[in-house]
Amino acid sequence: MIGIGPPAVIWRPVVVATTIQSTICEPPTAPRLSVPSATTTAPSITASGSTSPSSSVTISDNGTVLATVVSDSAGGFDAGVPLTGGSNRLSAAATNSCGAAGSATQLVVERRSASSASTGTTASLGSTTGSSMKPSPGTATSDTTPSGGTTSLSTQRGPAGTLAATPWYRRPATWAAIGLGLVAAVVAAGWLVVAARRRRDREQS
Repeated sequence: MIGIGPPAVIWRPVVVATTIQSTICEPPTAPRLSVPSATTTAPSITASGSTSPSSSVTISDNGTVLATVVSDSAGGFDAGVPLTGGSNRLSAAATNSCGAAGSATQLVVERRSASSASTGTTASLGSTTGSSMKPSPGTATSDTTPSGGTTSLSTQRGPAGTLAATPWYRRPATWAAIGLGLVAAVVAAGWLVVAARRRRDREQS
């Protein structure tokens, strides 16, 4: 008689593999920042550059936030930035979606007033008597009035930064007056010679 018992149970270990994926949040690259010109008279300027795609870029000046933009899919960005008078130290830093911040990039933009940026200004010094007026530095002038008269000077301030009155011997009017004087003297001398000859002829006759 064959006995029938419960079936044998075979235990086999089952290994369950669990894959854990961890996302590492890498900070964005430091922005490359550029401006059209390092010196301007405008109240604002457009700052542009590139960083990691879809990053928030903050542009500030000595801790004061001036503009915040998000870079496009290629990492490019641009923003209008207001400027104050004098030196503006712009700083750009990028932050990605998981909050990691990258290194900042800095550059300096100088905002000048329109008057200081101009290369030449015209000034009128009014009237002065005589030729003893001492020119002020920073301008060049032309003066055609002879010494001892009333001179009205029109000055032109140039890049050389000097003011020099024109010497009398370089003035066209001076040489014109000398030429007329010489012509008058020659004519007068000729008339005197003619008159003397006529008188002598009358006396001899």
